[in-house]
Amino acid sequence: PRSQRRVHPMARVEEVEAEDASSDDRLAVDAPAPGEDARLAEETLGERVERGAPPWEHPDWYDLHDDAWTAGIEREGEHYRELVLALPPLDALDHLVDVGCGTGKAATQIARAYPGLGRVSLVEPTVAKLERAEARVREALPRAVVQSLSAGVGDGIRGLPSEATIVVATSVLMPTMEYRGGTFADGVDWVLDALSELHGMLAQGGLLYVLETLPPPWTVADVEGPVRRLAFGEFEAALEEAGFVDVECVYRFRDRVVFQASKDDA
Repeated sequence: PRSQRRVHPMARVEEVEAEDASSDDRLAVDAPAPGEDARLAEETLGERVERGAPPWEHPDWYDLHDDAWTAGIEREGEHYRELVLALPPLDALDHLVDVGCGTGKAATQIARAYPGLGRVSLVEPTVAKLERAEARVREALPRAVVQSLSAGVGDGIRGLPSEATIVVATSVLMPTMEYRGGTFADGVDWVLDALSELHGMLAQGGLLYVLETLPPPWTVADVEGPVRRLAFGEFEAALEEAGFVDVECVYRFRDRVVFQASKDDA
């Protein structure tokens, strides 16, 4: 089964133990015995690593990171701006596909940055949002060919765009993965199917840009446990397994990240 073949790159415990802190309501930690705080303070880093201590046990580390993991809604526009800045120059011969376009936030920003863009395809399952996105993009690109398709991704739907030079997916894959439910292995299977569809939309040498929110670093790596978002390394591995090459993180601020990957079937 697909999930059995994909366990090893998708659930690496070191990702869980490497980055940030937890809150008490997310992970129950036994209260220290009398004198335990003093013992922890006297441990060396090597001793903590040897006994497999999670970083959030350290009180200073916890205080430093507890409220600093998420990027914050006030910076959301900056993340989209950084995605636009990461794009190559786009002109009349380019074809942009915005997957899960919503009301056109990403596509409209790209259109305003590159008013000579020749073709845009919008993919979104909610018709009302798709209509608004199309209207916004047509206003920004009056000379471009703008097409729309009411569809989701990752479900084998036919008629998806192809031969695109750029595909963007902004805050689509991870929310959908969580919403579908099931186990983490189920979620990985769906993400790989979705990424394979995005790969199929691209022309040879085309580029994918994915803007997503990572899970907290204290998330447990349990393949048969409840579905959760992919950690940084897991997302990289998923992109590579779906056939993408030259996978690179082109922007990261706390839990928000932009991955760039290219299609090369040679």
